[in-house]
Amino acid sequence: MQYAFLTEITTDRTSPLPLYIQIANGISNLVKRGVLQAGQKLPGTRLMAERLEVHRSTLMLSLDELQAEGWLEAREKSGWYVSDKLPVQAEISAVNGVTYPKVSAAPVEEIPTLDFPQLSHLPVQFDDGYPDTRIAPLQALGRAYRSILNSAAFRSLLTYGSPQGDEKLREQLVQSVQLNRGLRISAEQIMVTRGSIMGLYLLSQVLLRPRDKIVVGTLSYRTANLVFGYRGAEVLTIPVDENGLQTDALEGLLKANMIRAVYVTSHHHYPTTVSLPPHRRLHLYELARKHRFFILEDDYDYDFHYAHKPLMPLAAMDEEGLVLYIGSFTKKISPAIRIGYLVAPQNIIQELIKLRRIVDRQGSNLEERALADLLEDGTIKRFTRKALNTYRQRRDLFCKLLREELSDKVYFREPEGGMAVWARFREDVNMSKLSQACSKRGLFVSDGKIYCPGDQWINACRMGFASMNLEEIEEGVGILKNELDQL
Repeated sequence: MQYAFLTEITTDRTSPLPLYIQIANGISNLVKRGVLQAGQKLPGTRLMAERLEVHRSTLMLSLDELQAEGWLEAREKSGWYVSDKLPVQAEISAVNGVTYPKVSAAPVEEIPTLDFPQLSHLPVQFDDGYPDTRIAPLQALGRAYRSILNSAAFRSLLTYGSPQGDEKLREQLVQSVQLNRGLRISAEQIMVTRGSIMGLYLLSQVLLRPRDKIVVGTLSYRTANLVFGYRGAEVLTIPVDENGLQTDALEGLLKANMIRAVYVTSHHHYPTTVSLPPHRRLHLYELARKHRFFILEDDYDYDFHYAHKPLMPLAAMDEEGLVLYIGSFTKKISPAIRIGYLVAPQNIIQELIKLRRIVDRQGSNLEERALADLLEDGTIKRFTRKALNTYRQRRDLFCKLLREELSDKVYFREPEGGMAVWARFREDVNMSKLSQACSKRGLFVSDGKIYCPGDQWINACRMGFASMNLEEIEEGVGILKNELDQL
């Protein structure tokens, strides 16, 4: 059909945008898409005005606008043409009015597959081990924000700040880790990040070079492994048992390999939740001193330990700048509170600052200052104590129900701390089918894929209990038992 392209120009007479501008935008979009080609003649103005159902004077305003912008040109006694100075384009078909290309014509290097954890919004969730945002100190956080907004320092927090993080927050963090974790540091040795993953990424960029070797457990935090691999490092693995990383295996590996770093979640090992005992901590640190490699200590949920006072981090015994410590408030308060921190020697912090400057520029001044105020007035300490008691009750109930209802199908060791149980399912349980069946009943249970090392299937997953109250835990176990029986 001749001039069918006119049907693709739509107008809205209720829009505040002038009608002639709407028509001009419609014609220029046809040129951009290649529907109208460079040098192509347009139909007569009376015909166009008739088809578009507008007055000819309105259409002439549109054409004049397009000529001024360089899209069209008027040729004496001949009519209107698409400018021949525009490149010739192949027509791009429009689907529901969306014409932006799905695939770029310019080649890009593909990023290695990055597997994302399963996210769920089901009513009941045995998640990866998340905090319960319903008990988070949100009212206190809101008061802290309001106090900042009414303070004399408010406007200074609206401008650029230090990539190292808010100075007051770093000072409060220094006091906190000195008191609770035994780290003897200064504010110059700490950097605020947007969670622990950013810290791992920055550290991998500064410490590792392509083909450097870094050691992790056969069962390890998959995201960390992907970060190291994307940097170009060679990721080596050592076995993990009921006491975490087998440091004897690491010692054997060091006989034939020059290691740049070892990644460890000492409290509590991810994903199995076990704590690295003192003799292995000492052995790991002595190996680092002897072979001069770094220890990346990811202490993502240090505060939630139920059996006894948690062991001091490896960083607390470090006197040679070999242990780089990562902490986070994401697991303590809420995943949306994107504040973590790095502790490292000052020379490494300075290099991290340079890199952060071109990656993220800085964190949120307001959020960091609000958290600093909550640390200063003791809110975070009180909340942590309350959350610890709450999560202990939930752990006790969850483990009790698993023993009573599912001992023949689910095997686990009651965790001394953390917010999840490492659950191994009987070999004949198809976890993919189980996950799908539970989902239909409103319960999230992981299919276990993200925890499997390489191509090895282990039929296990983390089952978080902290984000659910006691009634939800009972409901979840009931659904899980029923679906396991059905399978």
